[in-house]
Amino acid sequence: MGMYDELGDLAEILDDFVIETNELIEQLNQDLLLIETETDDEVINRIFRAFHTIKGTSGFLAFETCMDLAHSSEDLLNKIRSGELEPNPEIVDVLLESSDWFKMFMGDVEARIEREYNTADLENSISKLLKGKSTKVEKDPSTSLEIAEDMDQIPSLAEGMPQELIDEFVNESTEMVETVGNEIMSLEIEPENQDLVNEIFRVFHTLKGNCGLVGLEQMSSVAHKSEDVLGQLREKKLEPDTFMVDTLLASIDYMRVVLEEVRTNDLKAHDTSELFKNLHTILGEKIEPKKASPKQAVTKPAAASPAKQQNKPAAKKRIEQTIRVDVSRLDNLMNIAGELVLGKNRLLQVSHLLKKTYPNNKEVGDLDSLNNSLGYITTEIQESVMQMRMLPIANVFRKFPRMVRDLAKDKNKEIDLVITGEETELDRSVIEAIGDPMIHLLRNALDHGVETPEVRESKGKPRVGIISLNAFQEGNQIVIQIRDDGAGIDPDKILAKSLEKGIVTADEAALMKPKEIINMIFKPGFSTAEKITDVSGRGVGMDVVNTNISRLNGGVEIESEVGKGSVFIIKLPLTLTIMTGMVVRVWDEMYIIPLIAISETLRMEKRMISSVKGHEVLTLRNSVLPILSLDRLLDVPHEEDPDAEKYIVIVSIADRRLGLVVSNLLGQEETVVKPLGQALGKVKYFAGATLRGDGKVSLILDVAQILESGVEMGGAPT
Repeated sequence: MGMYDELGDLAEILDDFVIETNELIEQLNQDLLLIETETDDEVINRIFRAFHTIKGTSGFLAFETCMDLAHSSEDLLNKIRSGELEPNPEIVDVLLESSDWFKMFMGDVEARIEREYNTADLENSISKLLKGKSTKVEKDPSTSLEIAEDMDQIPSLAEGMPQELIDEFVNESTEMVETVGNEIMSLEIEPENQDLVNEIFRVFHTLKGNCGLVGLEQMSSVAHKSEDVLGQLREKKLEPDTFMVDTLLASIDYMRVVLEEVRTNDLKAHDTSELFKNLHTILGEKIEPKKASPKQAVTKPAAASPAKQQNKPAAKKRIEQTIRVDVSRLDNLMNIAGELVLGKNRLLQVSHLLKKTYPNNKEVGDLDSLNNSLGYITTEIQESVMQMRMLPIANVFRKFPRMVRDLAKDKNKEIDLVITGEETELDRSVIEAIGDPMIHLLRNALDHGVETPEVRESKGKPRVGIISLNAFQEGNQIVIQIRDDGAGIDPDKILAKSLEKGIVTADEAALMKPKEIINMIFKPGFSTAEKITDVSGRGVGMDVVNTNISRLNGGVEIESEVGKGSVFIIKLPLTLTIMTGMVVRVWDEMYIIPLIAISETLRMEKRMISSVKGHEVLTLRNSVLPILSLDRLLDVPHEEDPDAEKYIVIVSIADRRLGLVVSNLLGQEETVVKPLGQALGKVKYFAGATLRGDGKVSLILDVAQILESGVEMGGAPT
């Protein structure tokens, strides 16, 4: 009979035990790092209580091995509480190993896995510390070491490992790997930051234990040897340099590749001999690399490349209570919240009609009051669900310091990347879509914006170029600024290239303002780059950047000054699922225009309209912009009525503006964006559909596409 069988019907108690103990372990790990650098009685007492609680609950459930290890750890904390021992790195290391063992054991309990546990070595280490003896084994640098973890076998996960634990391992490890990469780079500019060193050490220590638990011994060995390097840094026996940072980043690169292979269930063999050679070299250890089997196919992790300057503050850690929820559940909840919004809109409309029909009826009045309460609750639910889908933009930003560092070295440039506003939150759907456009803009800034150190010095600039990345919320939009202090964008070069390629005529060019000329870089295939590099060309692919951002109902603006630099300003909606729209009527059809794209509305008067080269334009406050009749664009059937009243809705994305002629404005509504379905797919000029309060379906206009059509049909906006 197994140990879980003996517990009978205590499944619920076991689950509570796992949840509570894991919470204790998370707090425990944070606290253990704190006492290593500063003795704090409150923190020490908290650690003692954690071990004491684990001991008690384990004993109640008859998990004797877990209880014994917790008891020994508790004894060690008692010695620290009484002042008989100081919480030095050696003691913290052993207690962290105990914490890792508890974490592993909780995974087994959660999955109801039974195995033989041997904590003798860990118990022995604690026993020696209790007696005041060192548990460390000093290594002789002259000792010859053999690298066993190079490329012999295709790795395999531990047998019987539940998929839920594998998924959790991949998610947690990937998050740690992405975060620690930026922290490693910070070592170059903050070599004395002991908190930073401790945090990196802790990540490698955790990765070592987690990889060993799931059976990834090679990855565990890489983490272990990287941990040894950080251990030497903690003890001030080594100082961080470029070679060390490169090697630690190579460790992270290798781990990132393996984690992706685990995620896709496609594990491969990897030649890590060079990586281990570099790690041993840093530690002053001699090695004899093991020869690879000629029959074994291998992949090699990409080498890291250091930038000469890199400003990236270490990520701040915070303790929070969280649970993991499958994304599909959040999507489903968002859909339900959307349906609730639609139902509320329908109910409000019915209530309004009843109130007009029976103005003095008490029950109708009560229904109206109830609708107000329901509207408030619905809005609260909608906003709460949206908040649950929100992710900090740091999830996108954290990949950029490494990218900039590597490209800077490749291009022999000195770059200081400054990131602010990482805590700004966006809907996960927007987060997923914004990464690629931002990568392209950053690569452009580095490759063709910031000059080489020699050129910068000849212009009287500092050798180190600055690229800054900033995000903040402005109303119901998120603004992302990508700024560089490089050469700027020369309107004269752009205009010359535009004339050469026939994008504009000489007459059109004579009327264009500098900002309009700069926006020509968003034209397909446009480039002023004399040489197309493997990184980017200022303008190459910029039309794709603009298109991708426009699809998110966002826009890109450019501010640039020759010799001083450029700023690309991206504006995005907070979410793509629920939005506020303006309901407009075009003869007998109703359409929705996203409110975020509307600059203003006005009643159309004949005196405002004139013709330029056969196209109608609107004169508004000393500026001229094209207008476009939606009935003509969308081919809405109607009978012409020259006396019919019309309105103009001025829409804009970035610096492009266009007036849309409609029959009437029916007001604003909360709109739930629904796809048009697989049968229709993507329909030109429409971004989706929604169910309105009267139960009818209305199509949502794709303003970005309509703006493009307006440029073609009505001339370039001014």
